[in-house]
Amino acid sequence: MAHARNGEEFRGAQALAGTPVDARETIVELTWRAVLSDWLTLQPVVQYTLNPDTDPALADSLAVGLRFELGWSRGW
Repeated sequence: MAHARNGEEFRGAQALAGTPVDARETIVELTWRAVLSDWLTLQPVVQYTLNPDTDPALADSLAVGLRFELGWSRGW
C-alpha cells in the first residue's frame, strides 16, 4: 500500500493556475511470487489506484500484470 498527499501550498498554486487536483492518491497492490521450477518463477500482480495522479478528471484504475523470471546454468 502506498499513500501520497499534495501539500496545501501545491494545491493552492494549482487552484490559482486553474488546475484542479485532489489532496491524495492511494495505491493498493497484491502480489505473489511462485517458484515453479529451478528455471521458472512467476509473479502475478494486481494494483488498484484511487485518485490516480491526484487528477479529479481521472477515474480510479486497475492494473494487472505478470512478471516472470527465467534462469539457467551451464556447466563448464
